[in-house]
Amino acid sequence: MGRGAWWWASACVALACLCGTTQSRIVSLEDFGAVPDEPESNLTNTKAFNDAISAAEPGDTILIPGGKTFYLIGGVVGANLTNVSIAFEGDIRAVPDLDLWPQTDDDGYVDLIALTSCKDLHITGPGTIDGQGKTWWNQCLIGKISYGSRPSLLSVYYSSDVSVIGLDLVNGPRFHLWLQQNERVEVGFVNVTVDREEVRAVKRAMQEQMRAEAEAEAESESESKLEFA
Repeated sequence: MGRGAWWWASACVALACLCGTTQSRIVSLEDFGAVPDEPESNLTNTKAFNDAISAAEPGDTILIPGGKTFYLIGGVVGANLTNVSIAFEGDIRAVPDLDLWPQTDDDGYVDLIALTSCKDLHITGPGTIDGQGKTWWNQCLIGKISYGSRPSLLSVYYSSDVSVIGLDLVNGPRFHLWLQQNERVEVGFVNVTVDREEVRAVKRAMQEQMRAEAEAEAESESESKLEFA
């Protein structure tokens, strides 16, 4: 092969490689029909989030747009993502509807967002994920649901090279960030906030109710004894 033919062949190979290079994309929830600032759109937004995850390719960023709040229920699931980022520029707020929230086979509740078997996964803020946990705490304290059945806000399982940076996690029903069986995980500048006063208020109300029930039962027993005396 002559020098000119060799140069032309090399240029063609280089051009083919350049054309085959995958460019990173921004995959916004709104591209898949998500509606911000409307609690009644929680099912639509959950589906949009899942559709965005399904559409993401290596190098892409899934975007939660800034300046907006997207309401969700549990069941946002991603698996086998490679070199994908999830940018929480805006906020996520869970709708605490226990009747609507999907359940697991053992009667627990699925996590709000669960990511499994991912590699090079990068989750960033500065947005907030608000679990609106008060309803869950109340139901747990009064015995309507078990402690272990409550969902976590953000879970990552069986993944490697994961980073979670700059998120605000607020009032999770159970765990705010649950990491299990992962390798090489970096967590930084993550703020976790829980309204403990709400929990204390519920406990006080429960104690008062139990005290009132005990007094009523004691009074009833006393009256019964007087009747038989």
